[in-house]
Amino acid sequence: MKAVIERLESEWHRAALARNLESINGRQQADGYFPESLTGTYPGMFPRTMGALARLWSLTGDWDRLALSLAYVFQSRRDNRFDRIPHIVDRKDDNGRIPIYSDVDQVDGAAHVLLAWAILAEHDLELAESAAPFAQVAGVLDRSTDAPYLSTCTEWRIQPGLVLNTHFEHTREWNYWHAYDFLSQCFVGAALERLIPFAEARGESGLAGKWRLRHDFLRGQVAKSMARRLEDEREIYAEMLLPTGREPVLFDGVSWANLAPVPSGWTGCEEARFAETVRYWHEAAEIRWDGPRITACDWTPEGHTNRTLGKVIGWDLLASIRTGEVEIAAASLDFLEQVNTSELYAEILNYDPQAKTWSLRDSGNGEQAVWLAWAILEARRLAGLETVL
Repeated sequence: MKAVIERLESEWHRAALARNLESINGRQQADGYFPESLTGTYPGMFPRTMGALARLWSLTGDWDRLALSLAYVFQSRRDNRFDRIPHIVDRKDDNGRIPIYSDVDQVDGAAHVLLAWAILAEHDLELAESAAPFAQVAGVLDRSTDAPYLSTCTEWRIQPGLVLNTHFEHTREWNYWHAYDFLSQCFVGAALERLIPFAEARGESGLAGKWRLRHDFLRGQVAKSMARRLEDEREIYAEMLLPTGREPVLFDGVSWANLAPVPSGWTGCEEARFAETVRYWHEAAEIRWDGPRITACDWTPEGHTNRTLGKVIGWDLLASIRTGEVEIAAASLDFLEQVNTSELYAEILNYDPQAKTWSLRDSGNGEQAVWLAWAILEARRLAGLETVL
């Protein structure tokens, strides 16, 4: 870890982290509204970013901030009599009501919010309940782990017993995918895993038992149905299964979604298979350029893009530390210092092999900047460095 520590403690990385933390905290409004973009690239507040904010603010001790923004998300559900977590919400109108900007259904986004509530409740249950009563949280988890998202009835060929995301927001083709993606399995699994103890503590044994059955079922199905054997006999996790109207098929690719055990914290994945997955992604998707090593965010046998995202750099940093590829972790920090030339962490970093230049988009993007800031703080924690600069 020596090389990683040297970079984390460098003047550039300490200053960049401090700037981004100030920006992240400074953009939160007094009512909890957290704008996703500072450049106008994206509208509104993305509730899915709560997963990243919970990870970050739990390290910095900003629990009141976390409660405030969680309360905003759950108010948007009540204001609109919405039975799930909205995709994008807007600023309050003149009547104090929170409009929904986008009602796209993303089960992984809901799981991010549920995980954020669990992280807060583990620290201060009363504060979490003030942001959203447990009954509301339980309602969202029930909905997210029942059909058509997750069905335990696998006797029919169309049902693999995995979490279906009807709008998985992917870098592939810059579009939504209707898929049983690995990221959704991990975040839904983590939400179940961390909310079960609260149901048990409340004496709701029926609810806790139902969630435990769903969790254990999902864990078994991920181990069985998301296993992918390579030509060299190595076994990795599949990026996603695609519905066909008949039996779902494994997608023949690997991407940032395969890093999901890192940000979700789910313990339901096999460590050896995860490590093999990370190594395979590193081998297959390296962007070739005259600079620090970096991995493209997605790859198929036909090739890969020449771009990465802020959160991908952060998740890869921690995945590489976790799997013992410390030299790749150090290279990620070198890449960030050399390429992220804007004041804040960028959303997208794209390489043009003809011009041999990198371009950046939406610097300060909420989801990307928060995840990357968390990853760097978490790397500091793992290295025994202070997390409050």
